Amino acid sequence: MMKVFRLLCGLCVATGLVGLAGTAQADKVNLVYVEGAPAPIGSLTMAQIDELAASDFTHIVFAFINLCTPPSSSQDGPSCPGTAPVPVWNIGPAYHGYDGAPFVGAQNAMKKLADAGKTLYMSIGGAVNPETWQYMANATSQKQNAAAQKLVQFMQDYHLTGVDFDFEAGPSEGFGSLASNLNSVRPNITYSSAPYKTDPTATSPISTQWQYCTFKASGVTPTLINRQYYSGGGTNNVPAGVSGDLAAFTCDGTSIAIPQAQMNPGIGIPGQSNPNNCSGPTSCAAIGASVVAAFPDIAGMSLWNYEGLSEPTQYACKMGNALNGTHTDCNIAGDGPTQNINAGPIWNNDDAKVKCPVAAAAVHGKWGGTWTTTVPGKMSVCGIENIQAQDVDAGPILNDEEAKVKCPVAAAAVNGTWNGQWTTTVEGQMSVCSVTF
Repeated sequence: MMKVFRLLCGLCVATGLVGLAGTAQADKVNLVYVEGAPAPIGSLTMAQIDELAASDFTHIVFAFINLCTPPSSSQDGPSCPGTAPVPVWNIGPAYHGYDGAPFVGAQNAMKKLADAGKTLYMSIGGAVNPETWQYMANATSQKQNAAAQKLVQFMQDYHLTGVDFDFEAGPSEGFGSLASNLNSVRPNITYSSAPYKTDPTATSPISTQWQYCTFKASGVTPTLINRQYYSGGGTNNVPAGVSGDLAAFTCDGTSIAIPQAQMNPGIGIPGQSNPNNCSGPTSCAAIGASVVAAFPDIAGMSLWNYEGLSEPTQYACKMGNALNGTHTDCNIAGDGPTQNINAGPIWNNDDAKVKCPVAAAAVHGKWGGTWTTTVPGKMSVCGIENIQAQDVDAGPILNDEEAKVKCPVAAAAVNGTWNGQWTTTVEGQMSVCSVTF
């Protein structure tokens, strides 16, 4: 979405050879959408901000910031004061009293991310937030410009450098109006879009092609196209989807093709998007690797969303390796072999977040973020990494021959496997067998 401007123009980033198929660009975009806002505006804690700051994510997109126009026309919109539109963050006030001073705590959190080198964007729109597009389509030119100035001020107040257009509902005229007015107020903004349809005719406002053309007609060029290959635009074959979006199409009477370096395919995870593409760090990174193998000059990958990740740091690390051909040790949650451990029935991703860490703790491992139902309504398994051997009491063991009899029994009692090790803990009374799971 954003800072990395790899176009046919002169603003290009350095390229280098990496260990993936083809000649891939180094330092690819590793982008994540964050649906929350920093406290006190939202519920993102400073610990989560620190986690994002220390992670391998390069770009962070905060969704959603919109104009609240009295009366709000969003599905869940608040009642805004006055008559002029004001920026709101996830339909809540982004300023004291909606149009007062910024929230210092949230400013400090955003500054920490910016100081850590993250490229920060705000995403405008969303599935149930049409009011920004409505206002920019229907207001007078003077009011449109004033609204754009407020959004630019919001960006400055909260250390944002770019704008993501997530157009899903509302009058399409508002898309171009917002782009041209923002460009008029602050020409150095970088732009991205989040379409979820491919349309070679470039007539559908939710398509990659229409949005690209509309940006172009508004005098700006999107740095990144975070095409949604999940949810409404879901596909099980992301490289094939990218291929379709990179095909030539007609824009204002001219045949053009979007460069690979502007495409930043988006994937989704369970519980946050339906349908989704992957279930955790390893499977998501595999998609990233397949995209880079097919399109070496692709900008990178984007993910919806941070809140759905059980191991955000590990995801960012593994995706970074997949995109850049690096081999950074991602053993944050345990990058060793994954074993499926029974956890009883798991009903959904939220239920897995409760039960899988318990299953992991029981076997002294770490949940890697994946789970699968093996018997519907009765049993699911959690993918547990770096499971450590446990000592299981087995009564007195006098020698190796006796251990060979007693330890397999002790291991079976806890659904494990004896690894051949045993130790006497109380002479003549108690020994323990080392058991793996």
